[in-house]
Amino acid sequence: MTFRNIILGLLVLIALSGIYQLFQIPGLVDKSKDFLAGRIDADTYRDETGSAVAAVQALPSLACIVLSILWLHNLMRAHLELGRRGTWGPGWAIGGWFLPPLVLYVIPMLVLGETWKAADPGVPLGDDSWRRGRVHPLLWVWWALYGIAPLVFLVAGLRQQFGNLGADEEDIAKSFVDNSGTLYGQAIVTLLAAGAWAGVVYLWTARHQRLVETVAVSG
Repeated sequence: MTFRNIILGLLVLIALSGIYQLFQIPGLVDKSKDFLAGRIDADTYRDETGSAVAAVQALPSLACIVLSILWLHNLMRAHLELGRRGTWGPGWAIGGWFLPPLVLYVIPMLVLGETWKAADPGVPLGDDSWRRGRVHPLLWVWWALYGIAPLVFLVAGLRQQFGNLGADEEDIAKSFVDNSGTLYGQAIVTLLAAGAWAGVVYLWTARHQRLVETVAVSG
């Protein structure tokens, strides 16, 4: 409960900063156009486009990552204590995020899927039929938003960065103007991914709580 509530609170902060960044994109593009048209100089352009929002957003994001790992580890350990031993042990709640294929987060997706199944309150303890359960579809939505979509933006961003090696302010400004659609897309996907993860944390925790309550009643 505590981990869930803190994670949800952090996700609200991340979403709010993401919304702020989303609304800053038109101004960023307009300032880039002004610079390219010669209406402002390079120093003014750097000052007006510099923002501490990304750094501020990084703090709750880092805290959310750490707490999410601890949250998942605790769920898996609790299921193990109830005798629901799966393919993935609690250690994978930590290591799975750092092992290949990395940015695709395939292992965390599989771990979360098995954790959902293991928390099935409709299957009595000692009955392994929980393994044949279905995964909540929100997991696939989260994975697409958090694993697949960012990879597409990463590839596009790498192409852009390689094209901007040694770039000056003019090249950067042109990049912002030409790729404004990508900026909007990244911001929107980030917001949707935060919402999807909030749903995963809430639903997985609620399902686990129902399992615990069912065990307590039957015991």
